Amino acid sequence: MTNDVPPTLANIPRPVPSMATEDNTQIAKSIPHSVPRIPENVASYIKNLRAMTKEELIKHHLNYMGQNGQFKIASKEKHRRGVEAKKQKDPKQLAKSKVRKIWESWNAGEQTFASDAAFSRAMNQKYSILEDLQNIARWSRAWRKEAKQRRG
Repeated sequence: MTNDVPPTLANIPRPVPSMATEDNTQIAKSIPHSVPRIPENVASYIKNLRAMTKEELIKHHLNYMGQNGQFKIASKEKHRRGVEAKKQKDPKQLAKSKVRKIWESWNAGEQTFASDAAFSRAMNQKYSILEDLQNIARWSRAWRKEAKQRRG
């Protein structure tokens, strides 16, 4: 038994460098059945990580890992799917997307409204589920600000 290996892992043979470059099945065969095997996709991920330079590893960590070690991509994807599901089910969100399209046509000059207040009143009458005029006016201001930022 070597000094650098814990006694519980002493009986597991260490792979030699030539085995690491070959197929992972050789390594998997050398591990006793009591040790769980690494799935193939995880093994290839680890192999890719080992091939990275120190700078690439740091960049990889900062891009994909959060402060607490959780994957940021997974949480962003989960959030995006939740938002999409809400938009498809919630009638207010559907009405908001329709109001946005009308606002874009008004902004492009295809439709005319005297002011933001007139636009809000018209949308409130058209989509009665949108109860608050202030929300429609707030959306209009936010969309205008967003369009202004896109134009530069």
